[in-house]
Amino acid sequence: MVSYSDGIDEGLLAITVTAIEQADQNEFRTTFGDRAQGLTPYCIRYTVENLTGIDFGTKVGPKLEALVGDGETTGTFITGDIPSCAPRLSPGDFDHPGARYENADLDATSPDAPVVAARYDGNDYDGSPLVWRMP
Repeated sequence: MVSYSDGIDEGLLAITVTAIEQADQNEFRTTFGDRAQGLTPYCIRYTVENLTGIDFGTKVGPKLEALVGDGETTGTFITGDIPSCAPRLSPGDFDHPGARYENADLDATSPDAPVVAARYDGNDYDGSPLVWRMP
C-alpha cells in the first residue's frame, strides 16, 4: 500500500510487481537506434489497485525504476518506450476501491549489471523508497 498523489488528489494505491524481465532487444534497437548500443533493456511489469476510491482515472500513475545488484538505479535515462513494454494512463474507471490495471516501465542497463529489483520513490517515499526484489 502506497500513499499516492496526482498533484490534486491523494489516496492509497496497492502496487504489485509481477515481473522484472529482459525486454525485446530487437524492439529496443529498432526504437532507439544507436542509443541502444551496449544496453540491455528491462521491463518492469506491475498491477496498480485503487484502495480508497479517489478518482485517478486517465492519469499517469506511479512510475517504477529498475535497480541493479548494488541497489543503485541503472543510470540510464530513457525517454520513450517499446510496444511490448509501454506505460499507460490509468483507465477512465480507475475511480473506485478495487479498480485495477496493468502497467509497465522500461529501463536499460549494461549487460554486466543485470536488473534485480524495482523501486518506487514518489510522493512520501522520496528518500525511503519501496523496493521489490524478484526471486
